[in-house]
Order: sequence, then C-alpha cells, then structure tokens
Amino acid sequence: MNCAKFRTKNRLPALSYYHKENGCSIWRSSQCMSGIMNNRSIDDEQMILEIGKTANKKNSMINNSKVMIYDARPYMNAQANKLKHGGFENKKNYKCADLEFCDIDNIHEVTKCFKKMQEIPLSYAGSDYSIQVENSGWMKLIYRILKAANNIVDQIL
Repeated sequence: MNCAKFRTKNRLPALSYYHKENGCSIWRSSQCMSGIMNNRSIDDEQMILEIGKTANKKNSMINNSKVMIYDARPYMNAQANKLKHGGFENKKNYKCADLEFCDIDNIHEVTKCFKKMQEIPLSYAGSDYSIQVENSGWMKLIYRILKAANNIVDQIL
C-alpha cells in the first residue's frame, strides 16, 4: 500500500484492539512524513478514512464521527521532527480525524526519570523523600501516561 511509503520505516497502521460490542478500534502507527513542507499522501488520508469506517453504524463516518489520532509525543517534539522529514497529520488534510498530543516524553526522558527514582533510597523518610520523588519527574510522567490512557478508554467506551 502506498500509504506505508508516507509513514516512517514504511509501516502500515496496524490494528491493535477491536471492541466487539461497539466496533471501536485502536490502531498503532508510526509518524507520517509530512516534513516542514507539510507534504501529504492521499493514500494515507484514505487509509485513515477507511479505518473510521470500521466502526459500527452508531459510530460510523456516515454519522460524521471522527477518527481520534493520539500522538504520544509533546507537540513541540512533533514539530521538531518535521525538520527530520517526520511530522504529524495535518487536520486540513485529514478531515475525518481529530489529533490530540499526549505530551509524553520520549524514551530517553522516561529512562532518565526512572533512573532518578532508582537513586532515591527506599529507607529515606520524611518530607525530603517526597521532594526527591517530585524532582525526579516520574509522577508527572505517570500522570501524563494515565491521562492519555484514560482519554483513549473514554473514546472507546
């Protein structure tokens, strides 16, 4: 399929979860390669439209429902990726879709937060422990992940 050529590493969107009762689904995909010139792919746009049609009649494109695209990255990271020929879906081109950035840091930042948490002694007592946990960034990261997961579940149910 030509839409794979518009995605990093030539990856097609892949079905990850399908809710039997309401027809909602979760698809996994790599970022599109819109770049700083906001390139587009009619084939990729059509693929997203077809994904939207997989929902049952209540949630189908016939009733003007939207495909929700959740981009795990912070918006600024996605913008920066445009400089490296990456990017994200342009809402002007993906009329059947809404895009939401989840503001979750990349794996390098996640690892950094995790290592900071590991450095906090478990036997450490008092208010300093709470301050060290806060300063690690771990709770903020977990909050963003859980918030994104909750938003996705709300859309499915």
